[in-house]
Amino acid sequence: MRRICIMRGKKEPRVLELNLRITHVGRSAINDVQIKDKYVSREHLLLRKSGDKLFVMDLRSENGTFLNGNQIRHGTEIEVKEGDSIVVGMSVICLEEKSSDEALTLIRSVYSSKKHGDTDTLVAKNPGFQPVNHKPNDLESNLRLDA
Repeated sequence: MRRICIMRGKKEPRVLELNLRITHVGRSAINDVQIKDKYVSREHLLLRKSGDKLFVMDLRSENGTFLNGNQIRHGTEIEVKEGDSIVVGMSVICLEEKSSDEALTLIRSVYSSKKHGDTDTLVAKNPGFQPVNHKPNDLESNLRLDA
């Protein structure tokens, strides 16, 4: 059985068993896994088990889904492996509990918040990331990932 760990800020991480073949994740209570995060779409993503593999697919979410720092294209399934981090809104989903500490440490070390007038921009210490310097619509931070 696969488990995921969901982390958000300083809250205690939630560890959940993935009992269903397809698990819907989002802000709405209609999902199999609800994440109460205003930057997570009502129906944000789905996780699909196939044998011993797990796949993630973004469901045209407003703010996107990021796997290991790379944005997932809407409607494309990507395999998730142990130790991978899925970022949705201000929340992190990790496969298996033992990878959660590593992912949280990595995320805290890579990003730092920086104010630009009335715009909050996420500034990455990694040179592969390029911050966007425009006022986001309804985001606390905005990051363009050109891969």
